[in-house]
Amino acid sequence: MNSEMTHQRGVGLIEVLIASLVLAVAVVGTSMLLVDSVRSLSDASIRSDALLASADCLEAGRSILVAVMPHNRSPRSAPI
Repeated sequence: MNSEMTHQRGVGLIEVLIASLVLAVAVVGTSMLLVDSVRSLSDASIRSDALLASADCLEAGRSILVAVMPHNRSPRSAPI
């Protein structure tokens, strides 16, 4: 019985160290996913703002084109 206790000495500490390592890897992986999702959300917001700005520019260009064209022609039938 005493020889079994000698062989078991330190096994609990190794188990705790391995569990801590697994937990640390899981925390690092989760934090990396969180950072990546925040970055993607920021990129999507910037793209959305750019899309709205370009739509405003196109609408302004169309309104200028309609104001300049004769009233009997539509902008779609204008030569490019």
